Amino acid sequence: MYDGEDHDENGLTFDQADDEQRRRAEKYAECTAQLSAAPDPAGAESLFDTGFTNGLMAIVVHEWPGQEHDARGRTLPASALLKLIEQKAADGVLAEAADAPGTYVIPEPNPVSFSWMEDGEEISLDTRIDVATLRDGLEATQHIRHARAGSSTRWLEERHIEALVALDYRQALHALSNEEENRDWERVRAEDRHSVEQAVDHLALIGDDEADRRAEAARRLHTGYHPKENPDGVELSDCPVCWRQAFSATREDELAMGQGPGQCFACGYERSPSMSYHLATIEHFKVRWGDY
Repeated sequence: MYDGEDHDENGLTFDQADDEQRRRAEKYAECTAQLSAAPDPAGAESLFDTGFTNGLMAIVVHEWPGQEHDARGRTLPASALLKLIEQKAADGVLAEAADAPGTYVIPEPNPVSFSWMEDGEEISLDTRIDVATLRDGLEATQHIRHARAGSSTRWLEERHIEALVALDYRQALHALSNEEENRDWERVRAEDRHSVEQAVDHLALIGDDEADRRAEAARRLHTGYHPKENPDGVELSDCPVCWRQAFSATREDELAMGQGPGQCFACGYERSPSMSYHLATIEHFKVRWGDY
């Protein structure tokens, strides 16, 4: 019965299909980012399998919708997806890379150029699927995950992870940079929370009178802006932890949003350059959004 919505080859509405693709891309990026950050984390084999299967599945669904299932309608496993790529090459749909046997190329018809490049220079965004390396990585993880004979001599190598990262070039993914940025932001926030907690504990230890005395001393100790002697200097600002005008930024942030890195003379709270950049970015977007 027609429900008023169009459906794809799998019977999903196009919104549902988009959600599935987004989920695959996010899972690929989540696993691949963890492996890139620490190539040998606990559960690396499972991360590789999950990231690889979701990434290649997203590409296959995008390039050849409907071919991600076998004759009985079951989703193809990772090993079968690799065979599908090889079959596409055998059928002339994909070309084998001249410089890398076992690697097949999905061409990107629109190369890109950036302002910093020389006139006429372009970057190809072709996706290279290194079937040979990915299959070897898959076999290594299967040996380990299923405790097969010889598992002690098989492990994930850097080349396996590089082949996994290379899948992100495809339009169906393009998710790895966002995931890495999110992970970096979480790390920076965790470090900043630790700095805040230390500052709060320090305030409790020294008391308000001592904190006030240090804030007063900050006016003498801080080197602010001077057109000749300190042109990059900034004035004291309110500390986001103790709210005393004792935060001494070493410089302005990159976006000039008043979020420079530095330390509070009163409570000791320290804002890292990374936290400075993230806070400045947030403030910048607040200003931009306020213009509309």
